[in-house]
Amino acid sequence: MLHSSHRRSTILCLLVLSVPAVSTAEEPITADPGATEMDDTTTALDPVTVTETPFKEEAPNNVLPTAVSLDSLFGNDTTTLEAPRSVTVLTSELIEQARIEDIQAITRLASNTYSPNVFGVTSLPTIRGDLGELFQNGLRRTGGNNGFGFPTSFNGVEALQIVKGPPPVFLGPTQRVGGYVNLVTKKPYLDQFRADTELTAGRFDRYRAQLDLGGPLQEGTLGYRLSLEGVDDDSYYDFARTRSQNAYFALAWQASDSLRHDFNLEYFDADAYPDIAGINRATQDLIDNGIYITGTGVSPDPRFAGIPGPRAAISPTGEVRIPFNRVLNDPQDVSKADHLLLNLTTEWRIDEQTQLTNRFAYQNLSKFEVEQNSFVEIIDENRTFEARTELAHAFELPLGRLRLGNRAIAGLSFRYNHVVGFSQFTTEADNPIDLTADIESRRIPLPPEIRQQLVFLDPPGVFVSPGAGYDSDGDGMNDFLISDTTGSDSRQYGLFYQDDLRLTERWGLLLGLRGDFYDVSARDPLPPPGFTAASDSTSAFNPGGTASLSYRPVPEQSYYFTWNHSRATINSMAGGYTLDANNEIPEERFDTGSELYELGAKFSLLDDELFLGLAAFDQTRKLRNRDGSVSGIQVQGAELEAVYQPGRGFLSVGLGWLDPRFDNSSAVQGTRAVVDAFDGSRPDIIMGTGIGSPNFTVFPPGDDRVPGLSSWLLNAFAGYTFDAGLGVNLGLIATDSYKLDFLDTVRIPAQFTLNAGLFFERSPWELRANFFNITDEDNFSPVFGGFFGATDVFPELPFNYLVSFNYRLGN
Repeated sequence: MLHSSHRRSTILCLLVLSVPAVSTAEEPITADPGATEMDDTTTALDPVTVTETPFKEEAPNNVLPTAVSLDSLFGNDTTTLEAPRSVTVLTSELIEQARIEDIQAITRLASNTYSPNVFGVTSLPTIRGDLGELFQNGLRRTGGNNGFGFPTSFNGVEALQIVKGPPPVFLGPTQRVGGYVNLVTKKPYLDQFRADTELTAGRFDRYRAQLDLGGPLQEGTLGYRLSLEGVDDDSYYDFARTRSQNAYFALAWQASDSLRHDFNLEYFDADAYPDIAGINRATQDLIDNGIYITGTGVSPDPRFAGIPGPRAAISPTGEVRIPFNRVLNDPQDVSKADHLLLNLTTEWRIDEQTQLTNRFAYQNLSKFEVEQNSFVEIIDENRTFEARTELAHAFELPLGRLRLGNRAIAGLSFRYNHVVGFSQFTTEADNPIDLTADIESRRIPLPPEIRQQLVFLDPPGVFVSPGAGYDSDGDGMNDFLISDTTGSDSRQYGLFYQDDLRLTERWGLLLGLRGDFYDVSARDPLPPPGFTAASDSTSAFNPGGTASLSYRPVPEQSYYFTWNHSRATINSMAGGYTLDANNEIPEERFDTGSELYELGAKFSLLDDELFLGLAAFDQTRKLRNRDGSVSGIQVQGAELEAVYQPGRGFLSVGLGWLDPRFDNSSAVQGTRAVVDAFDGSRPDIIMGTGIGSPNFTVFPPGDDRVPGLSSWLLNAFAGYTFDAGLGVNLGLIATDSYKLDFLDTVRIPAQFTLNAGLFFERSPWELRANFFNITDEDNFSPVFGGFFGATDVFPELPFNYLVSFNYRLGN
């Protein structure tokens, strides 16, 4: 196995060799007509100006990524072709045709976005084998706790922009650096009134309704948009349901040709949503044949008095074929959340060379989750405020006899986060629970001895972990069970500068620098009776930078090499900070460095009917484990994306390859191997070790492959609309075989999902049907990454469908 530095050198050499040879001969550069005459050694560039149409909108029915600009992501009205990063753009047409209604569904269209199932609810994307971030109109959203949080509604979303790798400097550093999804919200209408009513019903008693309308309050100047959505979904899975409402309202005021204000407000209320851990006892026989080993595990810990708990061993009693809808869930589980999000953007074009942009966001989130297996996560208070000011200026920089074109962005940002939250996950034990037994046996009551190590939270009347460690018997050791309980406040001050230099008409150099100062305090919001709440405060400064060299031999081609270095923080639930075993905020929480090397090429061909993008990358990052420890990860990979739209039809293809490995770091898994959950009493069923589960195993440092991630992901999606208004589409997702657990004792085989769609449009109405997993494959995915690799596996939905009726007014 190559060392990290050797592996990086190897892939970079391969990347360089993979770029097609291009001529480096320069075309003659025409001098500015207003410039004085220069001799033949003088180079002049045409003036560079800030775009005169900064509010570029997506073309109707267009699926090409070149149809939209990325100004809120890279600045200066950058197009997908120009951006020196791998970017996937999902237009509203693609979102509608592929039925993208949640974060996990982006796998249908975007390369290298294969995602583990996060307990049935995914609040953050997985990109290039790592959790990513969620942005909205260029500002970061609160995204739960390591991807496990709350459902996200796309009621107010018009398009998705998926960027691979860490954000550029003016967006700021993030803990999760696999990439990010920018939600582009619905824009108000300034020209005429439009309305769209949609009613949807589907298999497994799924129902939803949406009303989307808007129009001018003052034509050409002031407009609004209102979108309402209600969801009432039962589920294929036992005891799972979703009840939610979402209201989105937006205003746009084009005050003048050079000044525009955009405001939007969203409120999302989920009265119920699922928390599904999948099927436990994830043996190879379960995945291959649906065979489940029965028997209830008993913990050897006397505090659990013969009920499931840590290190419980199962004496197998038999084998049964389990229905895949029978998952770890309970009818008495309670999960609900609400989220308020406000966005305000002001763009002022001062002159042809200068633009000032102010972005502001406020978020308020709460969550209440109490599960019968003793898991608790309650976010009682969470307020996040972020503001960013960007000054973009285009100018020419004299350099000897040269005049270099510059498009620079300078600015500052401020982000404040306040959270009070309570959690308890130390007594969860999935493997000991027998899913074929009665419901009561799935419940893990807390014995009095365990309750003494927790704190009672009333209301709602549950036991949770304190937010720090306390010594109750004077032996100098902590006597309480610690989870993610915290009360924290953080302030982040950022200063950034990004300069896009046009060295020649073909060569460009983008340079960016950023510095962030953090002022953080954390305290225990619920200390045990008789103890003074522990607290700590600290500060840190994190620098970051990026550099991209680009080459455009012709306007339709772009080649680039990008380096990015960022340092961010490690957070817990809702972006908060927790105290460690010493009741301190450790310094390493502010030192999660990430470094990216990426080489890519992009082409717009056939008169802009075909877009082709290729990229190869090498990235190091940090992974926050379930127990709070941190592991280093190195990921190498490549991706190809192509979108072809010659007319009424289109084809989108994505192919991604990943090789994620621990970078001389240890790995943490809830159970060493699934055989540990069973004793040796029935070797005819399974050769159990009797160690018990969960046993919280830490593997020695090495460069082992990260479990729970496919090496290859292929997605393809094609559609065609006939003259009569009839349309069809077909989609494919395919992955190769990969290991489910660290020791590679259980593997998920190569699998595929085939989806299809059919619609008929006769203005003003449309009827649409989407069919998913039409071949009814028994597919599986990991649960919450690799931590539960020897415990749980998630059965994907069987064949299912959604049928929608739309009635539209206006164009």
